[in-house]
Amino acid sequence: MYKMLGYYSLISLMRLHCLLGDYHSALKVLENVELGKKHLLQAAGLQACLVTTYYHVGVCYMMMRRYQDAIRIFCDLLLHQQRATTPTTNRGSSGVFAPSTGGRTYQVDMLHKTIDKMYNCLAVCLILHPMHIDESISSSLRDKLGERVNKIQKTGDEEEFEKLLNQGLPKFVTPATNYDDIQPNSLKDFQNYQLGILKKEFAAQNMVFTIQSYLKLYTSMPIQKLARFLDMKDDVLLQHLYTYKHKMTNVVHTHGSPLNGVLQCKPELDFYIDKDMIYIADTKVAPRYGDFFVRNIQKFEELTETLKHIKVGGPAKE
Repeated sequence: MYKMLGYYSLISLMRLHCLLGDYHSALKVLENVELGKKHLLQAAGLQACLVTTYYHVGVCYMMMRRYQDAIRIFCDLLLHQQRATTPTTNRGSSGVFAPSTGGRTYQVDMLHKTIDKMYNCLAVCLILHPMHIDESISSSLRDKLGERVNKIQKTGDEEEFEKLLNQGLPKFVTPATNYDDIQPNSLKDFQNYQLGILKKEFAAQNMVFTIQSYLKLYTSMPIQKLARFLDMKDDVLLQHLYTYKHKMTNVVHTHGSPLNGVLQCKPELDFYIDKDMIYIADTKVAPRYGDFFVRNIQKFEELTETLKHIKVGGPAKE
């Protein structure tokens, strides 16, 4: 009991640091708490704690510009949630993710809201750092937020991006020491300050989306030609290209403490510049047929289970 109480205390402290905007301290608190796919399976019955932990850890990584780690954390939990709610893979299971015949409880409603927030945060991370994710999560994300994400990437709509942030991030708490002298708008100002961190990141990369759309069409391209397409000077274009390389370089967790990591640059679209030429690397991901078959096998198993409960037969003969 005391061991579990210690874990809950650490997770609550991490959550507090996250809401105060101290993301480094939040992750440092979890140095002795192991996160990963295998530990998700060992935490059966603790789904409320899992969702809270992974959501706030993902937010910390996202606010620290460690987008690859944030995407990994969000995808691990969302994939676990998808599998836990599949009837064919969850016979005899229990917990808030398991299908329930009773009414929805307050905790279930809160967890579903938190999962929706995770999808919004995942969309923000993929806008700022495009990368390949699990096909089932990608499909769910397209169903939920596909039109909004496409609009942001094509038009650079800052208002729509801000809406995603507001719907995904938690309500931050101002670290005020004297609440008697607190100003009426200080809480809103602190929330806007945290949102502003990612809005600046988006503004800095706004031109990158247009540049990417051109680079995807070529394997090599002169800098002058791309500059003519974009109607800008060569030196300005080079600044945008360097910005892209810099923004796609993240600290990525390898092992140990959540704060540990090494610098990696693994963009969805990679390129290098040699003199006046841009050479675009072939980063097309090979199709993963295994995921396709697994998803369809699960669908057919669900259909089979449904058909077994259907009674077929005409009216009784007299």
